[in-house]
Amino acid sequence: MMPLLFAVAGMSSYYALRKRSTREYAKERTNKLLIPLIFGLLLIIPIQSYIAGLYFNGHANFTIASSSKCS
Repeated sequence: MMPLLFAVAGMSSYYALRKRSTREYAKERTNKLLIPLIFGLLLIIPIQSYIAGLYFNGHANFTIASSSKCS
């Protein structure tokens, strides 16, 4: 299944590069991939960590060190 996915991605990149320059293609990919990644890193992950801390520890002071202690 994964080889098929890579083949489709490669074909779509090939056709996209036929219509655009390399710089335009890179800018488009950056806007579609990097901006949502930064948004998720700055907003989604902290909120998810806060909720996980409330759920698993009973308080919002959630750290990796407190969750990895061996009992």
